Amino acid sequence: MKDKWYGDNRDLVKWGVLLRLASQYEAGKIVQVAYYRPETIEIDGVRHLMPDAVIRHFSRHVADIARLSSPSVQIEVFDLPLLSRDAYMKGAQAALVNLISSASPCIIFLDPDTGLEPVKKPELEHVLESELAQIWSAMRAEDVLVFYQHKTDRKKGTSWIEPKQRQLEAALDLPCGVAKMARGEAATDVVFFFAQKNR
Repeated sequence: MKDKWYGDNRDLVKWGVLLRLASQYEAGKIVQVAYYRPETIEIDGVRHLMPDAVIRHFSRHVADIARLSSPSVQIEVFDLPLLSRDAYMKGAQAALVNLISSASPCIIFLDPDTGLEPVKKPELEHVLESELAQIWSAMRAEDVLVFYQHKTDRKKGTSWIEPKQRQLEAALDLPCGVAKMARGEAATDVVFFFAQKNR
């Protein structure tokens, strides 16, 4: 996720869905694995990270969502910059061990820019199927995985939801139809797949 998209209509739907799911599953914590990709600027042909002070001044940092925490649900954000997949996954798995230690179920929310990897040439804005499986294996029984998926096919009338749902279920070795879907009217080009891990 990039800071520039923080607070758009997709975020309204995203966090509405997450808080409803937290209530439904009696989850005491939502852990957002942000797949954070920092903003950059270019000066005289050289790329630089956007100064953190600028991001924070304009309230565009993805970790600011933690302010939505309440007595009933705590929100934690894993926002290590995604620069190397291997380092990122090691950091995410280590963070999950510490962050999901409460007695109540947790929602683990994977929030890439786009969603699951395509058939050809996955980029940093995608989650690999193998990464999805690693996160799932790090979760406890009763925890709930929620996954952000952006529309993949720009052609009108083309089905994109069901193929991605099946791809997610296959990556997690789940039977067809186990993963459920949530969406909102304010952002019709995204869906959220979710599944609770059994004992």
